[in-house]
Amino acid sequence: MRLQIQLENVKESSDLFLPFDKQRKFLSFFKSIFSNTPIFEKVYPRKKQFSPFVFGVYFGSQLRTQENGILFKPPFSILFSTGNEMVFSHFFNGLMGQSEKPLSLGENQEVFVKSVQMPSNLPVSTDNAIFQLLSPAVMQNPRASKDDLDLFSPLPSEEAFESTLNIITEKKMHFFQVPGFVPIRVKPLSFRKVMVHHYGGFLRAFKGKMELRANPSTLQFLFDYGMGVRTGEGLGLLERLD
Repeated sequence: MRLQIQLENVKESSDLFLPFDKQRKFLSFFKSIFSNTPIFEKVYPRKKQFSPFVFGVYFGSQLRTQENGILFKPPFSILFSTGNEMVFSHFFNGLMGQSEKPLSLGENQEVFVKSVQMPSNLPVSTDNAIFQLLSPAVMQNPRASKDDLDLFSPLPSEEAFESTLNIITEKKMHFFQVPGFVPIRVKPLSFRKVMVHHYGGFLRAFKGKMELRANPSTLQFLFDYGMGVRTGEGLGLLERLD
């Protein structure tokens, strides 16, 4: 289940600015939406857990990089995705409740919801599919040391990638009580490493295309909830290409 949200600047014809560490701004944006729902504490509990949704942001073609961030010309869009009907429903209702109110992006900047659309996506029905990452994905292997990046945060070309993806996905499916996990086989088609600004540091991430083989339930879960970790911070959103 997905929503395409288009946002416009309250100040017409003005550019918007976001720091490179923009995940924090969108984390606040989503928290403000869920704060008007009865599931806020389940989505953002005190104890850190997996996010029940994933999203990606498209800023358009008129984006300019500055020394400390990016400038872009609105409107811009957010693609929201989840496999949980309750989360989807409450997010939609919370969003509609804010439709006539400005939402803060910080730096004395406010945006408003210009339009909301529900893209049509057929469910995954095969044992293999080609996916493209619409936002960078991050792997973090809970069984590896943070001092060994190749094992802790592997890229698709590295030996530990497939096993790390399976560890994370199995844990997430169990956490969200989604049955049917089977191990995923990965065939990278093209990818590039990217370093994502994150709370004053960096995360080792990647973008690209890959063929994934599993069963429909597991592939659908990845499509709905995203690949890897920190999906609630705008990382790991997938699109099907086949």
